[in-house]
This record gives sequence, C-alpha cells and structure tokens, in this order.
Amino acid sequence: MFKLFKKKEKYEKSELFDFEKASFKMKVEYLLKSISEDDDEYIERLELINQMKKWYELRYPSVYIEKFFDLDYAEDINDYVFKNTKKPDMDWNDIYNTKVFLNLLNPRLHRFLRASAFNDGIYLRVGYLREYIRLSKKGTIMCSDLFEKYEGKSIRKLYEDILNNKFYINTNSEDKEEFISNMKVEIENVINDYDNEIKAKKTMIECVIYSLLDHWNLEIAARRALLFAEEFKGNIDIPLIYGAGTTYYNDCTKDFINYYLMLGGDINLECFEDYDREKYNKVPLKDILKKYHNSKYEKEMLERIASILKSNIPSNVEGFEKSNEIKQKRIERKLYRK
Repeated sequence: MFKLFKKKEKYEKSELFDFEKASFKMKVEYLLKSISEDDDEYIERLELINQMKKWYELRYPSVYIEKFFDLDYAEDINDYVFKNTKKPDMDWNDIYNTKVFLNLLNPRLHRFLRASAFNDGIYLRVGYLREYIRLSKKGTIMCSDLFEKYEGKSIRKLYEDILNNKFYINTNSEDKEEFISNMKVEIENVINDYDNEIKAKKTMIECVIYSLLDHWNLEIAARRALLFAEEFKGNIDIPLIYGAGTTYYNDCTKDFINYYLMLGGDINLECFEDYDREKYNKVPLKDILKKYHNSKYEKEMLERIASILKSNIPSNVEGFEKSNEIKQKRIERKLYRK
C-alpha cells in the first residue's frame, strides 16, 4: 500500500507548493496532511470530508441552490423536495439537518468535529512535591492546592506568570525549581494540545469548503459553500474569493455577494475573476459588485412590488397566497441587504 508519509511523522508544508494555483482537490490534500499524524488519521479525515460534502450537496441540491436568491422563485426547499409526495407537512430541515447528520455519523469520524476541550487535569510529582490541577473544558482552574490563588482564572494566566517569573511557591523543598520547570512544560503541552485541536477543527471545515467548491459549476458550488461556512462558523471569505467573479447568473451573483456582506464580509476582499477559466486575475470585491445594477430606481421598484404582493393576495386561489408570501419575504430580504 502506498504510504502518504511515515507513521507518526507529521507532514511538513513544502515551500514549493503553490496553494493559490493548486486545484481544490490538491488544496484539501495539502491542508489535511498538515493536521494528520499518520496515514490512518489522514484517511479517516478525508472520509469525513467526503461524507460532509455529499450530505450538504443533498441537503441543498444544485437545482435549489441555483435559485436560492431568485426573487421569481416562489418555492422553498420543502416545495421542491416534497413536490410529488403525499405528506406536504414534512420539513426537510428537520429530516436532514446538521443534528441528524452528526447523530448518524460514525464515532471514529465524529471525534474530528467534537467541541474542543482542555484535558480535565494536570498531575505532577517531583520528590515530595506533588500537585493536581483540575481544569474546566475551557481551561479555567477549578481546584488546586499550590495554585489556590489562581482558582477561577485561566490556565494561560498561570503559564504566563511562570514564564515571567511572577509565580512563587511557598516551600523550602529542594525540588522547588525542578517542580516549577516541569510544571511549565506540562502546562505548555496542555495548552498546545487544546490550540492544535481548535486549529485542526478549523482546518477540517476549510477542507469541506474547498471540497464543496470542487464542482463543475463554480457559481452554484460557491453559494452552497457559503451556506456551509456560515453554519459551521468557517471562513466565509473562501467561497467569495473563488466564486464571486463568475458570471453565469449575474442577478443572483449580486445577491450572493450582498449575502456575504450581510454576514460581515469584507467589501475590499481580493477575489478571482473568472477563476473557472484558463485565464483569471484578482480584483477587489467592490469592483465586482459595481458591475451589477443597483440603482435607486431598482430599489423603489422592489418596494412597490413588495407592497403590491402584500396587499393583493386573492384568498380564493389555492397556493397563490403562500407563493406570494414567499416572494414578498424574498424581496424584503433583498431590500434589507441593500
């Protein structure tokens, strides 16, 4: 079997690797190797990424994502998924949401997405000196004998004071210096383990985002990836960097950009223009947004349409009321983004 790298030998990032020009698949492989300890872990992480990609593509089908921001599209996800079923009261968001997916996930894969937590305690013994520090999941010192004054404070504060020689133990033991030195190492290891776990989880989410972008239609893929990044608190910049400059659906792309800005995105973000083509360049997001019509007249027209839909809903036409309500909400959402 081909080995990705030696057992228990972490992959070292290569300075020769051009991350920007690499394919989305190569980006995922590169990032995964940076957080995997060995072949087995790499394979398991890759399996999780592929499962999450398939799940999200099923949760938000391309035909629905394509019209996610389209004001003329009256159906919500339930209308699309259950169009020909006999149970119109079913909610797709309840059937195939994140909680359901995680509950069905194999525990050996689920562990890569669990909430990061500090070890529950640190134990150290040097000669006659011994100490146990009980920690909360967030790294707060819950209980300690030698470090009683630090109870309720972060373990990082104790580590900082040890580094700055602001820490003192009231004892005459000849093991005092060795004890403090060893304690510094133990605390540093605990903090690093926690920080590395957070970094690995963040990298995993980024890998899923890049994997979602690896699709024949980058415009659709970018919108889906943005929804994923929003839900999993990932880097919302990535879908825009690669997907904002495509030109398949101009009106929807404008709203896609506005949705990103509504989430707190950066109007000056450097994005690729025509990344899905052989020749592309980088431009600020604000320059891409300027290409889409956004006049005062357009806003006034949308306000009039929203008002008309709200006041002219015939009660005798089955399904028309729900359709217009959805259209009205979409228009109001669009106005809010402006």
